[in-house]
Amino acid sequence: MVCLTTRTLITRGESVSTPLSVQQGLDVRDAFVKGIYGRLFVWIVDKINGAIYRPPSCESQMVRRSIGLLDIFGFENFIINSFEQLCINFANENLQQFFVRHVFKLEQEEYNLEDISWKHIEFTDNQDALDMIANKPMNIISLIDEESKFPKGTDATMLYKLNSQHKLNTNYIPPKNSYQTQFGIQHFAGVVHYESRGFLEKNRDSLHTDIIHLIHSSKNKFIKQIFQADVAMGVETRKRSPTLSSQFKRSLEMLMRTLSVCQLFFVHCIKPNELKKPMLFDRELCIRQLRYSGMMETIRIRRAGYPIRYTFAEFVDRYRVLMPGVKPAHIQEDLRGTCQQIIQARLGKYDDWQIGKTKIFLKDHHDMQLELERDKAITDTVVLIQKAVRGFRERRNFLRLKSAVTSIQTMWRGYLCRKRYQTMRTGFLCLQAVFRSRKYYKSYQLTRLRVTLIQARCRGFLIRQTFWRHLRAVLTIQAYTRGMIARRLCQRLRAELQRRLEAERQRLAEEEQLRNQMTARRAKAEAERKHQERLVRLARQQEEREREEKEESRRKKELLEQMEREKEQPVDHSDMVDRMFGFLGNSGLLPHEDGQAPAGFEDLVSSPRGEEAEEDVLNEAPPLPEEEEEDLSEYKFSKFAAAYFQGVSTHTHIRRPLKQPLLFHEDEGDQLAALAVWITVLRFMVDLPEPKCQMVINDGSEKIPVMTKIYETLGKRTYKKELQELQVEEEEEENSSTDSQKRNSVRHKLVSLTLKRKSKLTEEMPPFGGFPGMSNWEETPGQTQNMLKGLHIPSGLGMPRNPP
Repeated sequence: MVCLTTRTLITRGESVSTPLSVQQGLDVRDAFVKGIYGRLFVWIVDKINGAIYRPPSCESQMVRRSIGLLDIFGFENFIINSFEQLCINFANENLQQFFVRHVFKLEQEEYNLEDISWKHIEFTDNQDALDMIANKPMNIISLIDEESKFPKGTDATMLYKLNSQHKLNTNYIPPKNSYQTQFGIQHFAGVVHYESRGFLEKNRDSLHTDIIHLIHSSKNKFIKQIFQADVAMGVETRKRSPTLSSQFKRSLEMLMRTLSVCQLFFVHCIKPNELKKPMLFDRELCIRQLRYSGMMETIRIRRAGYPIRYTFAEFVDRYRVLMPGVKPAHIQEDLRGTCQQIIQARLGKYDDWQIGKTKIFLKDHHDMQLELERDKAITDTVVLIQKAVRGFRERRNFLRLKSAVTSIQTMWRGYLCRKRYQTMRTGFLCLQAVFRSRKYYKSYQLTRLRVTLIQARCRGFLIRQTFWRHLRAVLTIQAYTRGMIARRLCQRLRAELQRRLEAERQRLAEEEQLRNQMTARRAKAEAERKHQERLVRLARQQEEREREEKEESRRKKELLEQMEREKEQPVDHSDMVDRMFGFLGNSGLLPHEDGQAPAGFEDLVSSPRGEEAEEDVLNEAPPLPEEEEEDLSEYKFSKFAAAYFQGVSTHTHIRRPLKQPLLFHEDEGDQLAALAVWITVLRFMVDLPEPKCQMVINDGSEKIPVMTKIYETLGKRTYKKELQELQVEEEEEENSSTDSQKRNSVRHKLVSLTLKRKSKLTEEMPPFGGFPGMSNWEETPGQTQNMLKGLHIPSGLGMPRNPP
């Protein structure tokens, strides 16, 4: 890319490279880009023409017709105008001249063909500006081309020649002093000042030899293809190539010759604003566009003549409503006389309108007057038509109502006859119904049997399908699990590889550091020794990690096995009872020998009685002053219930069974036990009626209330004999060495006797009705026995809500 910053000159067989300035480098870059764009545009046009155009055969007599679209340049006048704006405005001058002459010519031909008397219309002719720019000798474009061909020609010399040649021309505006580089031209749309700097460089528009060599050495085949002609062209040929202004002038002349032999239609587009926003109209912008496009001159020409024109047939068909009795145009012979009658009757005989051979010519105010009168005549006719149509519609509605009344009478008479016939037909239908019901019953039985067989087959198919779906799910889980294990192993191997690579990098770094302190051989040996030590440490760390992972997996496995074993073992609450109620006594039911109560049950310890109690009261120290009461509002039961109760349960008492436990339990047995406790509490509090016994007992106990049976089961009379035997055993063994162990064993037997004795409740209590999951709870005798152990104590302490 040196060609963008330097230029190579070949003189007498030697090449000299000259560096370019920043501005020259930018010009070379812009020329290169414009060259690529221009040749790419030509290539695309050639491809489109080759795909669309099909040359006709020599034998074909068909005449080919075409439609061409010309999107002309808009007139440009910027703050800084250069060579491009001069070419664009020159093209606009030619097109404006052609457009004005074409419009004037059409107007003149139209009036001559129709034999209309009219006055000559004056219009602005910009031929002088065109002659100054490109037509006359020593014009601006020829001077620019001449200066571009001189090796030492500059923009200043070009401007000097333009000033000296055209300073007396009214369409040329020279600079005010010799230091300015701008000159002006009076175009049809206004004065435009052009900046002469860069004119010659842009006019030459040639690619340097260095750029051509760069394109020739390019690896892009497409770039070489579109520049093939330039590469094949020699240096001298490129120097003699036409300038940009001459090419533009030649192309414009060809366009004007093409337009002169075509049938033209002009479409002028106006932008309402520069922001491209709806509902925004820039008045100054629109007026400027109308002036630049030459529409003001065209409007003035049309207004000077007759802008409204109708053929005789069109005029008669449109305005014949103004004179009643005039027939349509296609059935008339003298259309010209009819038009003259209509226009004389409405506009007058001596007004400024004319009739030609095939058309009638009007002014704008004539057309407006005729349109107003036509609208009034059409409105009167429409009102008359509406009146007739409404009368016809009312008569039609009356005839429709009359026909409807007749039809109703006919239908009613037919209904009476059909009703009598229906009464006779009902008896026969009843007989048919009995016969058909018998036949349909047999058919139903057969269909029901077949449907049952189909259901059996379908249900079997669905069960098998479910089984296979579960099997596929299990296989999928296994696959994902194995994939997870493989990915973990891969991650572990990657980490090991990363550590080894890091160790290798450290070895190389140490070797590089030690080379400065010792010989290369010793540095390499020392670095290798440290590297081996580091690898040994990494291997040891890896073994330790593997050992820790194995130990962790073994510990988790043992913990899971222990949890499974604990789930399978039966629940025994004897130890809990010993911890909670061991303060009641160790050796027997003797007073003043109770133990220390556990935390939370200190209020159950019996207090001293009699004189000893009075002495204790007298010997007590005076009470300490009361401390400030703590704020226990945050420990209310309502807050606890709102935080931990499940579902919609609250702290208030309800008198119906619960659908789910108040607190969360993972085990289903614990959930059933909690629900059973709540039902027992409701029965003891007389909020739930006691169930009736389902089993019949021979001794007549089925009529005894449940509370009486509970007291008999848990009362001392039932266990009197067993308690006496246990006390005797305790007195005989109280002096032995293992006194404490015996007392614990006796108390354990006593508690076991109290809690594990077969109760009458388990024989006579029916299952809880309306309680979800009670059937599963009753089928687990181990859980039932354990739950009844905890139920004996609160049932003995329960009291009815209402006092006797």
